[in-house]
Amino acid sequence: MKTFLSFALLLVSLSARAENFTLLIYETTAAIQERNDPSNKYWQDFNQYAGNLQGAGVLRGGTAFKTGDEVRIVRLAQGKQSVSKGTHAKSSDVLGGYLIIDVADLDAAISWAKKAPERDGLHIEVRPSQINPTMSMKK
Repeated sequence: MKTFLSFALLLVSLSARAENFTLLIYETTAAIQERNDPSNKYWQDFNQYAGNLQGAGVLRGGTAFKTGDEVRIVRLAQGKQSVSKGTHAKSSDVLGGYLIIDVADLDAAISWAKKAPERDGLHIEVRPSQINPTMSMKK
């Protein structure tokens, strides 16, 4: 009976285990420039959003990225290495930052992405994490 109970508890804990998702936040270059103006609501809105994620117990990390000339691209191919300035894509959308969340499933991650502050040109890519089976998960 004790073994069955242990097995049942294990199944319950596995089914309740959260999945890790990364919310990649893309913005227009104009929206990124709003970060430099302390009088607008940019940081206030994103701080509130992150606070809501943290309050729900799902936020695991994240950061905003600097853009432009401070970015470096390192390319490694066919035994050659190169470093260039600027972002990879030459488009009006740039990767402005990311948030890592642990939620039940993809639908829950999408639900959280939909709660991000509304901004013209903002879009969020929701990516499930791929576990590297060769790395140990130490707690």
